[in-house]
Amino acid sequence: MLEEKKKLIRVEGYDSTSNYGTCNIQFSFMSSPETGRKQVYSWQTCRDVANDLMRIHIQEDSEGKLGYSYKFGTNPPIDFDKLRILVSMTDFGTIGHDGFKQNLFSAKRVLNYYEDMAGWGKTKISTVHHSEREKNCWLFTGPKEWMRASFLVSLATLVIRILSRNGPLVDASPENVEEFWNKLIKTSERKRSNNESYNSDVFNYLKPHREKFKMIMHHCDEIFEGMDPQKNIFPVRDAINFNTGGGIHNFCKSTTGIAEMDDRMREVCDKYIKNGRYTNT
Repeated sequence: MLEEKKKLIRVEGYDSTSNYGTCNIQFSFMSSPETGRKQVYSWQTCRDVANDLMRIHIQEDSEGKLGYSYKFGTNPPIDFDKLRILVSMTDFGTIGHDGFKQNLFSAKRVLNYYEDMAGWGKTKISTVHHSEREKNCWLFTGPKEWMRASFLVSLATLVIRILSRNGPLVDASPENVEEFWNKLIKTSERKRSNNESYNSDVFNYLKPHREKFKMIMHHCDEIFEGMDPQKNIFPVRDAINFNTGGGIHNFCKSTTGIAEMDDRMREVCDKYIKNGRYTNT
């Protein structure tokens, strides 16, 4: 008797994309099973759009005052009890569909590497059947701790995007991940010095902040202790959009524009970052 194939999760969603190019990975949130497993917003290649969508949800903005067409109570709700990130691609380039899929599974392994540091549960990845993209869609489902702040979601999507372009990584042991990061950084440095096209995610974000990534995962509770989501993590912004200020890059630089959050991050960095390296002593 033939073994029955596992049925794919069905996701109702969009085909439209706001992107920088057809070869860029695309992201969106998925709502919980209880709310129908619906894509929350159109596909985005800009990772930091997620920052604003999370803020709109936390601030319960139903009138679109905070930007974007996403409205609390109208669009499918973001699930803050689990990380549910949808990933898609319309042009797989030279690596093809299977190569891209292998790279996404590599990204899952690296997320697990960071989750081990924090003592969290493990993120899983699955192919889903998308109403518009069919099987060119994957779902990362992770522990709720990722949803504590947009800075953390930004770290997760950064890892996914870097690995989607640079995998595969079959063995994600701590030594292998760090050596993999070293190789990517050296390659980006060489290409940049030779005026060649280089990976800006690696050069601009991974290279300067990789030690802080480890610090954040080890000391997440210390960093966010006592922080009110509406005031200190997802505040309403008047003059500037929360977009980039809510991402991992500004978080690591203590330049989110949220005074209490930046002060806390500076305190924790002074405590655990010595000579540019993370130390837990």
